[in-house]
Amino acid sequence: MEEYYIYGLFVAALLGLIPANIAKNKGYSFGLWWFYGWMLFVVAIIHVSLIKDKKEEKWQQEAYARNAAAVLTAGQAAGGQAINNVAEQPSQTEELKRFKELLDMGVISEEDFQRKKAQILGFSLESEKSNQTEPPLLLPRRNCHACQTPFRKGDEIIICPRCRKEHHVGCWIARQGCATPGCPG
Repeated sequence: MEEYYIYGLFVAALLGLIPANIAKNKGYSFGLWWFYGWMLFVVAIIHVSLIKDKKEEKWQQEAYARNAAAVLTAGQAAGGQAINNVAEQPSQTEELKRFKELLDMGVISEEDFQRKKAQILGFSLESEKSNQTEPPLLLPRRNCHACQTPFRKGDEIIICPRCRKEHHVGCWIARQGCATPGCPG
């Protein structure tokens, strides 16, 4: 009779792996969910199917930050980091709101936001009026983090919102994100 209890505990422990793996894939603790699944399998399997996916939320936020405003042109990046608009925006107000959200998320700096605001509203900043020189064909000491080739004037650049490393747009798309090992960007 004791063998059946041991067998039952073993089967319950194995069944606990099911909600634990689902929870782990959603960004939750494997060990806690395994214990929960071992003790209350039926309740745990229902519960784990209803919880939010932490990884999906985080991925959506990072994808928005990457795709919405991290595209730069190397010519603009030589004098500072100004954000290029990837898609046409219906109004100046909506475009300004989008860049303000990026500033609040920490994707762009205050200087980048002010420069883009000035560009959208059609006036120039005092610091840019004095610096009207043309950048060189090759930008000095600035290479793509993925392929290590120098950026040229007019190249589209993406800056990783996490580690701030610069990439060619093609390199970013080919790698499906940042080339820095371990960087989630």
